[in-house]
Amino acid sequence: MIPTHDKKSLSEGLSAPLALVDALIRAMEISTGAPQNRLWQYVSYRSFAQQYNNIVKMLEGRTGMPPMYGFDLSKIPSHMNAVLSQHKEMFDMVYTQALALQALLANKIGRRTGSISELENFIELHLRSVIPTEPTCEKQIQDVIETLFVGRGMRRDVDYGRETGRVNISSKEAIPDFVVYALSLAIEVKFVKERKRIDRIINEIAADITKYSVSYSQILFVVYDIGHIQDKRQFCQGLESADTSVRIIVVKH
Repeated sequence: MIPTHDKKSLSEGLSAPLALVDALIRAMEISTGAPQNRLWQYVSYRSFAQQYNNIVKMLEGRTGMPPMYGFDLSKIPSHMNAVLSQHKEMFDMVYTQALALQALLANKIGRRTGSISELENFIELHLRSVIPTEPTCEKQIQDVIETLFVGRGMRRDVDYGRETGRVNISSKEAIPDFVVYALSLAIEVKFVKERKRIDRIINEIAADITKYSVSYSQILFVVYDIGHIQDKRQFCQGLESADTSVRIIVVKH
């Protein structure tokens, strides 16, 4: 058992590096989110690798931390000396390491909710695997997401709320499916059970963005599809924001 005062000291010592990792991940996501920069969206990989190295250096010798290794920048070519496919490969390497470091630090200090990126990746990674049979209604998907939250150690009405956080606009009331309090995050679940519902769901998402952005800093849509969305990027086009305050996960059954 780690004494309480040691836990507090560990938490305080890792909070600053974790904040920097959060900022690094957000910067990487913003850099790839601007549609006008699709061709060059990964060119900053070397700069991001350097930022990752700086964070790792901060953590050297910290009690309770495993050995950590940064990137050898002498072996990472500049974007001028690499083809576009290499840009993405190296960008993804840095991004993956940053996510792993974020998860490690969050676990060390006991952060249950994590960042929006952690939560998004967690849902996207696990949701399909815990729905063995084809769902028939949206509520089934909501129930599974709540089960995932509980398994992650999140507490209802403390870390998250379900069908709470009412938003009033022009005398009309809207209630998100979930709210993650620490992230000022509204989560809305959409179920694509018929092809003819796709246009309707897109319109619902656009309307929800207008409603929830009044009260929440971030909005995450979890779209569960049973085989009707052919192109995820086309479905999300025009709905996700360049600053990543609006995100959409499409999970296919």
